[in-house]
Amino acid sequence: QVFGFCRCSDVPDTLQQRTLTKATLLMMKVARSTIGKVFMAVLFGLMSLSLLSFGVPGMTSIGQQNAALVGDYKVTATELDQEFSLELQEEMRRTGTFINRMDALEQGKLEESLARLILRRQMQQAAKDAEVLVTDETVAQNIRNTKGFQDDDGNFDRNRFEFILNQANITPELYAAQQKIDLSRGQMSQTIISGVIAPDLMVDLLRDFEGRARNISYISLSEETMPVTGEPDEAALQNLYETSIESFQLPERRKVAVLRFGPTDVENRVTVTDEQVLAEYNRQIEAFRVDAQRRFEQVLVDTPEQADAILAARADNEPLQETVSKALPDLDTPVLEVDWTEEAALLPELAEQVFSMDVGDVSGAIQTDLGIFVVRLTGTKEAGTRPLDEVRDGIVAQLKRRNATEALFDFSADIDQALIASRPLEEIAEEYGLTLHTIEGLAEDGTQPYGATRLDGLDYKLVADEAFYLEQGEVSPLLETGGSGYIAVRVEGVTPASTETIDAVHERLVDMWLMLEQRKVAAEAAKVINEALTEGASWEDAIAKAGLEASRIEVKTVTDMTRGDDNGDLPPSLRRAAFELDKEGSADRLRIGNAWNILRLDGLGQVKISDNLEEQVKGALDNTIAFDLLSQYQRLLDQRYPARINYNVVNGFHTPGDS
Repeated sequence: QVFGFCRCSDVPDTLQQRTLTKATLLMMKVARSTIGKVFMAVLFGLMSLSLLSFGVPGMTSIGQQNAALVGDYKVTATELDQEFSLELQEEMRRTGTFINRMDALEQGKLEESLARLILRRQMQQAAKDAEVLVTDETVAQNIRNTKGFQDDDGNFDRNRFEFILNQANITPELYAAQQKIDLSRGQMSQTIISGVIAPDLMVDLLRDFEGRARNISYISLSEETMPVTGEPDEAALQNLYETSIESFQLPERRKVAVLRFGPTDVENRVTVTDEQVLAEYNRQIEAFRVDAQRRFEQVLVDTPEQADAILAARADNEPLQETVSKALPDLDTPVLEVDWTEEAALLPELAEQVFSMDVGDVSGAIQTDLGIFVVRLTGTKEAGTRPLDEVRDGIVAQLKRRNATEALFDFSADIDQALIASRPLEEIAEEYGLTLHTIEGLAEDGTQPYGATRLDGLDYKLVADEAFYLEQGEVSPLLETGGSGYIAVRVEGVTPASTETIDAVHERLVDMWLMLEQRKVAAEAAKVINEALTEGASWEDAIAKAGLEASRIEVKTVTDMTRGDDNGDLPPSLRRAAFELDKEGSADRLRIGNAWNILRLDGLGQVKISDNLEEQVKGALDNTIAFDLLSQYQRLLDQRYPARINYNVVNGFHTPGDS
């Protein structure tokens, strides 16, 4: 219910749309905010922790019974239910279609969810038995690297982190604890596959396979250029009309009035006061606590002697770039400015030096795993709380988004009430300053006649789905569209489906006849040329035998072609066909699009594959072996930590009334 994925078969769709809670609508709008898809992906992942910690409503018949036991760990019925529910919600979000819970149960989706949870517990037990240690710093670094918690520049955003966890009702402590468990499981799997290297024999065989080469020649016969003699008579056109009658069906079309509005229509209703900003700042005060930070310049050098030269050439208040240019004029490495950074975000060797310097100091050589650095400190900030002026813009943006969401919700509620009261769309549009649009000739698939004017950003398929559900003169309920917008639809007129007469489509029938004849000519020509080539004829003789002019057809050649070549002029299917031929002089033909392609194998060979492709070959083999090892490891886990499943609980999901 949290994301509005609900379905009541006994309640009309219109009533369902009118009774969505304000919280549900707000959450659906958050999914379209600047945090966007990344926010939703992270939030979906966090919901499982939230529900596990605070319980799932509607589970009173099953409660906290154990669905399975694995070693020292349990899989509760509540956890299984939320895993199953979240998987359905994620699939609905991904596909955009409603998935009935009972249908999913019948398809075995619940058992799949249970199998995933059991595997997690097995990995967790194995990590515990192996005494796998995950440090707090590792957890912190993993959180900082989570894209959902980063700003647009890829930096960790504490405000976003706090906001997302708050939306999922999860404390940072709970999230960190779960991260530690997940990382320990990950370390176990990495231990299994680390160092996996494919045997040289396998690499050699695959390298030879990828290095097999072909020399080919080929032509392409476009059906549109094939010569056709004669003209169709009326009997042929009548027969073509009758056999293709579906092509001349005119769909039912409707004239539709659309009342449309979105965030821009409520901009004048959105205000943010100084009092609101201050209150929000105080509410989020913990999120604005910052560790000590440093700002500095750095340059990467090749030797300690170069670092000593820079240190010796330094001058008071001189930028590092000037010092480097003076001391090492031939150094190609640029001087970089590193903006405010916390100690934990730096390499340990850099952090130790930078956080022990005074502003203006230039360091000596700093040895790190990434090379030798020289730094100059340009600023310091001690630990504390970021002042309101520094974070005001971000708070104002948050409040504007929140207020705009609420204003749009209130605005849509007013429009909805006007629709419920059966007020005309023209009257509603005039009162609220909206535009009433007219769509002519709308078909059920959302298309319009060629050349019709279309409104930017309007989901015509959504309009059509609703318009073809209504009778003429009926008005739809308020419908939500992409981009946090809304529409209401009224059917103005209906043009019934019909069939065009043969006289009306006479020219189209002639074109269809010509196209079909050209297709026949091309197919027959390709067959004749292919047979002639196979019998040893030259390209010129084979083409002439098919009754075509060789001078008008270009014979193309490709030499030393391998399976991995990316030749943009050669269709992939033609390349595959070339490697199915194994005898010089053999030929094949295949139709691609509206053209027949005939190819001849002119030679076989072997080439050395590129270093890049060889690395891909090795990587593919390594991954295949790693996957096989993980599969074997899972079977070993099943034997060492067998799961004890409580089938009474599992069956209770299928028949909850009997639990």
